[in-house]
Amino acid sequence: MAFRDQRRDVWSIEAFSLRVSVGDTVNIRHPLLDDVDALVLAVSQSPTRGTSTLEVWV
Repeated sequence: MAFRDQRRDVWSIEAFSLRVSVGDTVNIRHPLLDDVDALVLAVSQSPTRGTSTLEVWV
């Protein structure tokens, strides 16, 4: 329950095709997020554009 004690935000991030799964932890380097680890909640891939969209819990 301690994990849910803290405030968490959900972000949608588009990146070049990645091999990640729901439940994985990714490190995000972005000026708005200050280099944080985030939990992947959802992944959708676009093979035609070569990108992946991640919903992450920061």
